[in-house]
Amino acid sequence: MDIERLQKKRQLNVQEQNALEREKVVQCAFAYRNREPHLVWVRRALLQNGVDPEVGILAQASSVPCGGREEAAYATWVSADFRFFAIEATKL
Repeated sequence: MDIERLQKKRQLNVQEQNALEREKVVQCAFAYRNREPHLVWVRRALLQNGVDPEVGILAQASSVPCGGREEAAYATWVSADFRFFAIEATKL
């Protein structure tokens, strides 16, 4: 499917919605594997909780300013055995 065209479309059917969500997951996983600076906190959070950051994918990540320079960060990690982990952290 043409992702760029779907992003501009106002009403999407279920297949189109799934294609867009799949693309978001792929982009997030690639950003994590490429060690994008805004996702460095994820690796630390996984290690602190005994989760191997090399075995699985980052499916979603976001952050919200919470005052000063701090941000509340949230992510979803999917392990190789299809377990989902919700991650929360405060990052500077």
